[in-house]
Amino acid sequence: MKRWLGALGGACLFSAILAADLPVGPEAARLAAVAALVVVFWITEALPLPVTALLGSALCILLGVARPQEVLAPYADPIIFLFLGVFLLGEAVVSTGIDARFGRAVTGLSAVRSSPRLLVPVLCLSAAFLSMWMSNTAAAAVLMPLALSTLRPGSTPEDSRFGSRLVLAVAYGASFGGVATPIGTPPNLIAIGFLENATGTHIDFVSWMKLGVPLALVLVAGLAGLLLIGARRFRGAGSSCSPGLGPGMLPATHARGCASVSAEREPWNCGQVAVVAVFGLMVAAWLLPSILPALVPPASARHVASRVPECLVALLGATLLFVLPRSTAPLRPILEWKHAVRVDWGTILLFGGGLSLGSLVLKTGLGAWLGNSLLQVTGASSALGLVALSAASATVLTEFMSNTAAANVVIPVVFAMSTSLGVSPTPPVLAAALGASMAFMLPVSTPPNAIAYATGKVTIPRMLAAGILLDLLGFVSIVLACGVFLG
Repeated sequence: MKRWLGALGGACLFSAILAADLPVGPEAARLAAVAALVVVFWITEALPLPVTALLGSALCILLGVARPQEVLAPYADPIIFLFLGVFLLGEAVVSTGIDARFGRAVTGLSAVRSSPRLLVPVLCLSAAFLSMWMSNTAAAAVLMPLALSTLRPGSTPEDSRFGSRLVLAVAYGASFGGVATPIGTPPNLIAIGFLENATGTHIDFVSWMKLGVPLALVLVAGLAGLLLIGARRFRGAGSSCSPGLGPGMLPATHARGCASVSAEREPWNCGQVAVVAVFGLMVAAWLLPSILPALVPPASARHVASRVPECLVALLGATLLFVLPRSTAPLRPILEWKHAVRVDWGTILLFGGGLSLGSLVLKTGLGAWLGNSLLQVTGASSALGLVALSAASATVLTEFMSNTAAANVVIPVVFAMSTSLGVSPTPPVLAAALGASMAFMLPVSTPPNAIAYATGKVTIPRMLAAGILLDLLGFVSIVLACGVFLG
């Protein structure tokens, strides 16, 4: 019913705006109708999100908002290829079993075995670390079976309450970790790509991590503290997976993570060693442009940075994974095309559609009009006020739509608002991207929440109560962190 109502509402709003006499140019007015339809479809999921993004681009071409080359060019933006390379790296991590190995190492720590309460901060940090380099969905799906394996069947009420804390530690930690690196979650790359296309400002890995890593650590610390309040006795269990996890309730690609919890420790194979080596080389290459100015003359550093952009590193690293061996007998590469087809191509299309819509919002002048209108309505008149408005808007929207869609909706508007106020657009754009990752209140807000709810260990009221507090913590932390750019 929600989807049908969304389809009808989006179509009616599209028609109404198309017929209205907006105080903007004809291209901007037609784009406003398309954008309204896209936003309604994204919120209600009237169509799959990537299909809605493609529909928006098709309507822009059909209505003459811009030429096909302008509308479709963002689908081949360098940021898209950076994301593709990261997705392929994530697939290699999963297919070689490195994810399960990491999880077993975490739950096998002697300190955790002697004090099970330490599982909360350990799982928070572990989920956050994984999410820095892979999707929050994958990070949560890897660690959730391991968290559940510590729960004793037929446990006491206190153990049951503690079990819900472990589940939320994994889900929320995976969302917090994504803000730490540019590749941690799509909104980060959307913000970076948007700023680079609109202003020529490039935010490299080190610059982002100077903001993202401290923010993630503060958020993870707050999460661990919140979940440990009232946690007293907890009896650990063996390493069998929780029977409360129904079949099909975790992504199929990670279902084997549950079985591997009790697997015997095996030596590293050549495929795992190769993936770790490629990952290390990619991270080093991503950090290199920020480190080189301290080692070589500035001109040489700029030359290297221009020749080795982040997208090139991702593509070369992904290519190596199709060459290096997973095993020698028989000789097989780490990645084959059957692995590549499992990449989340839908997110890539959604990403491209959002970049396309955002660029058109600026080029047609629609963003400037929306920004001025919102400034009049909200009364925001300072850079810090705009940062707060940006973070709050993205945080609220991301509870009801994907973080990628929320970032695509908010970023172009707050950019235009910053232009109208005559302030730097970087802090409010970053605040929107970071706020889009603060989805904690509902199972539908983000896949890690859905995975947590699917375990049966956490109720919606419990998720709502924790989510409201974490949304507030995230909002305050983001405003303070982005305020550093204003200082």
